[in-house]
Amino acid sequence: MIVTQPRRIAALALSRRVAEQQQVELGTTVGYRMGQGDCNDSKNTSITFVTVGYMLQYLAHNLSLMDRYTHVVLDEVHERSMDMDLLNLVIKKMLPESTTKVVVMSATLQSGLFGEYFTPRFDTVLPAIFVGARRFPVEKIYLEDILEAIPSIKKALGSILCKLVKKFESDDMGKGPKAEVTPEIRNIICQLVRHLAQTGECILVFLPGMGEIEDVQDLIESTVRMPIPLQILVLHSLVPKEEQDRIMCPAQDGHCKLILSTNIAESSITIPDVRIILDCGLKRSVLYDNQRRMSALMRTWCPQSSATQRAGRAGRVAPGRIFYLYTRAFHDTKMPEFDTPEMNRVPLEHTVLQVKSLLSELGTTTQVLSQAMTPPPIERVLIAIKKLYEVGAITSNDESAQVSQLGRMAANLPVDLGLVKLILFGHTFGLMAEAIVMAAALSLQDVFAMPSRLFMRNQQQYIESLRQNFSRRFKYDNGCYSEPLTYLAVYHAWLLSDKKPHTASKLGLSYQRMPQLDRLVANLCRKVENQMFAESANDDEQAISVRRLLEAAGAQRRETLGQSRQIRNLFQKDLNLLRFIIAGAFAPLFLQGKVNQNDTKELGKAGLNQSRTITLSKISKEAESEQTLLTALNSISIQHTAIHKTKAKTLIEVASVEEEDERPAPTLLKDISFSCKFLFQIYLSSKRTIVLPNPNYRPGSAESDEITIDGLSIDRQITWRLYDAGQDVTTNSSMVVPYQR
Repeated sequence: MIVTQPRRIAALALSRRVAEQQQVELGTTVGYRMGQGDCNDSKNTSITFVTVGYMLQYLAHNLSLMDRYTHVVLDEVHERSMDMDLLNLVIKKMLPESTTKVVVMSATLQSGLFGEYFTPRFDTVLPAIFVGARRFPVEKIYLEDILEAIPSIKKALGSILCKLVKKFESDDMGKGPKAEVTPEIRNIICQLVRHLAQTGECILVFLPGMGEIEDVQDLIESTVRMPIPLQILVLHSLVPKEEQDRIMCPAQDGHCKLILSTNIAESSITIPDVRIILDCGLKRSVLYDNQRRMSALMRTWCPQSSATQRAGRAGRVAPGRIFYLYTRAFHDTKMPEFDTPEMNRVPLEHTVLQVKSLLSELGTTTQVLSQAMTPPPIERVLIAIKKLYEVGAITSNDESAQVSQLGRMAANLPVDLGLVKLILFGHTFGLMAEAIVMAAALSLQDVFAMPSRLFMRNQQQYIESLRQNFSRRFKYDNGCYSEPLTYLAVYHAWLLSDKKPHTASKLGLSYQRMPQLDRLVANLCRKVENQMFAESANDDEQAISVRRLLEAAGAQRRETLGQSRQIRNLFQKDLNLLRFIIAGAFAPLFLQGKVNQNDTKELGKAGLNQSRTITLSKISKEAESEQTLLTALNSISIQHTAIHKTKAKTLIEVASVEEEDERPAPTLLKDISFSCKFLFQIYLSSKRTIVLPNPNYRPGSAESDEITIDGLSIDRQITWRLYDAGQDVTTNSSMVVPYQR
């Protein structure tokens, strides 16, 4: 039996749960398989959990492989991702000639739609089967019902709730309020937690993303006095596995467990002790951003099916309640019944390549996609074909076009088209190993161990960790001003190390993400070797470099001095050629930068160095004296060489630091200093308020023990515009943070 899941975390969690219930070791009779070589199964495995993407690739390469299984279970089919719809299509085509039984499952199944789709023409559609353990009731409470459900909350939230209900009711646009977690919603969440928290129980809050999770956690910890101590946990794809595992454990003694989660907790993952759910009704979906001209995660309102799924997280071990932070009328009239399938809301270029490369025996692209459950308009398919021709992924602008080498690689490699071009250019210019590493690193979450205020609540500890992280990035960038080249350098250091946790910490890397990068690099090496070097001579230098990289990525650590020498010589040092293939891979899209010089006149009068000066404003009264302010800044290693005060601002020229003394002089631009960037990053990550210890504070004194700085600017910030050289078009501008990815 093979069981598909929409997410890696769900496949992992369910395989562990089933193995535990059957009292077997994971990887024996129960196992899992996912992309990038991540698997734990054996020849004795009878139940295999897989991701949808893995199953699609598995069947597409050999359609007869489905007959190896007695049953295929498609779980959570309501999540209509592109891969899910293509997998449904493939299985539908294979069913008439297969003996395999297919089970289609979801708590919010459109049984009529799926039943008709999988049933052969003229056959009777089988009735849906309801399977489920006896559940406890879950009370649904909408925004307008909260005061009646919790009368004691009227004093804290009465006026806020009334205004918010009117906002939903008085909508003139027809789409409801803007899809965002407003300060009012955050306040409602905090007060509901305060009034509903019970010792030993669990409250689950659905929020759209990490930013909103941080905002709510900050508000709860800083302003709301809780009658019961909270054990706050976060469930998000960025959260380390160890943190995710704690979510399944009971609450600490004397605490109420509060889980702040994205829609990752909506399905597949069951947290048994959830009694209360707070639902904002929001999620992040992949949509096409016309301004950026690319797909992007954007906040949207959930469909009604998601609201039902979220309610199902409670009522497992006791009666539960879900508080919908929107009105009943909004749910019934503005929220769609089900999500729009991804095939009908994102560009189809990658899908067209998948169909041409993997499913061509099922017909032409339009023929295959017309057989999808909800086919995309043919005009969108033709637009995708045109765009693929323009970038060189197919040979002509029509249905009969053949897939080019770039297109074949794009269909088979688990990275975006621009990164496939990077690998192809790497092959052309003898930089294949380097290109594979850069493409892999840019496809994953940032491999550097970025400190998070979610898990590091002490401000001074957070700032020190941020400085160490910043310093390591600075070191491995080494004056190149390039994220891909930074990743290449730090991965080279990783390959030369023993690959142990302490080494990852020393390099400033996330130990949880480095094995993922190793697996993706190894996976790309195998696919590239099979596709491009299968018939190469043994002395082909490019093939040799890919095989050595595969060996190094797959090894737990370097074993011998000879192996170390091979790895040390694996990557070229020709930075200009590396920059050239990076630029070529993403052409014709480039960034144009304009240096802002807001305080240039003031800096000139004071005789301060532009690249080393920060402008502070809105400083708390505790730091009115220059010495107090400078001492406070010195506590976070910001030292000065000059200071100039005006009525409203304080301009500080910062001293150079050790990292800058070791770094080569920049050749491409005049950069701002390390300390300026570092302080600006603290300011942004602290929600534009820097909090420093007051050096003059004494216990028992009337003044505050903290100094706050609410305004910070740097004269040489850069505004970037996305420029399409092919069409001579420039998009709207956006400020790029000098540190954040």
